[in-house]
Amino acid sequence: MKALIVGAGAQGRVILDILRAEARHESVAFVDDNSAMRGRLVNGVAIECGLEEALARSDGIEMIVALGDPDRRLAVAARIAGRGIPLLNAVHPSAVVVFSATLGRGIMIGANAVVNSNARIGDNVNINTAAVVEHDCVIAAGAAVSPGARIGGRVTIGECAFIGSGAILLARVAIGARTVVGAGAVVTKSLPEQVLALGVPARITKRLDANFDWSRVL
Repeated sequence: MKALIVGAGAQGRVILDILRAEARHESVAFVDDNSAMRGRLVNGVAIECGLEEALARSDGIEMIVALGDPDRRLAVAARIAGRGIPLLNAVHPSAVVVFSATLGRGIMIGANAVVNSNARIGDNVNINTAAVVEHDCVIAAGAAVSPGARIGGRVTIGECAFIGSGAILLARVAIGARTVVGAGAVVTKSLPEQVLALGVPARITKRLDANFDWSRVL
């Protein structure tokens, strides 16, 4: 089976190293619509084709979307699934995902991350290096948990939400869809949809809209 990674940026490089560590694919290549990048090597792996060319294939491939913008990630993943191409999970061998946890598809789980008892992880979620997702958490599709974040038990994280590096979410809080929790923040109370929350304890500093620039936090 061949693995195709959609996106050759930082997230794609991390996923590449996870797939290399897993060593379960016959080969790996990048997919990128920038034709000027075609044929170039990224960490020793070729940018092989654009998305449409990749979607035209039918057998012998799995794909994962390595795009930081969560809405783009979900949209591309939907196109892949619509063509009947499997979405693969990239789980680093050093990560701990317990038996009772459930995983969707298209998920990345980084080195030394922990997903604990009865946690439910939705499709196309990123759980980065050394992040901890405790028991009975629910993380919706497209969300991202950054390196070193600590998610307490029974926390709910909404679709396409972003939890910054080193953030701490206390038990039972809920994070609304597309809300951004800043690096190092400590969330003691639930947060609504589409806000930016910073500080200790975390406080809402602004409302977000469809024009939010995800490159600010990625």
